[in-house]
Amino acid sequence: MDKIKNFKQKQNLHHLPNKLLKILLLIIGSLIFLYLVTIPWRAYVCRKNLEQGENLLVERKYTEAFVHFQKAEMLEPGDWKSKQRLELSKKAAKDILELRLLLKEKNQDELTQIISDADSKVCNLETDRVLIDKGLAQVALVNLKFCTSDGPKNYDSWLFLGITNQKLSEDN
Repeated sequence: MDKIKNFKQKQNLHHLPNKLLKILLLIIGSLIFLYLVTIPWRAYVCRKNLEQGENLLVERKYTEAFVHFQKAEMLEPGDWKSKQRLELSKKAAKDILELRLLLKEKNQDELTQIISDADSKVCNLETDRVLIDKGLAQVALVNLKFCTSDGPKNYDSWLFLGITNQKLSEDN
């Protein structure tokens, strides 16, 4: 009798790995199915995050745009556009000249022209003052960097550079 009990117990132990294997395969299969079913939804949400991020870049809200691009990259790993926009948001926070192509894509002709004028290598402190007052301190910074380093020696340009940096630190 004891031999029969021992045999049945051993037989139950042999079935245990098969049951675990079946459960494990069922879980893995369910996860793969769930992943495949959510592909269209993830692509849609990724596109929405990219659009929102680009609109935030145009508004010069770099941190918020960066977050949207990170979300897009998590939803679609390996997507070149989300990686490109993520890098653009980092670079544009340092230098607004990086946004020129995106601004042209988004038909922001007025801001594109203002940025081009600021990059024209002509020191016009009155224009820089107006840009600072309009909340475009980052654009004024482009011209003021030229004025303080390569432009004519005018100490007012250093004053405006300080004001611009102060405005930028307040905005961030």
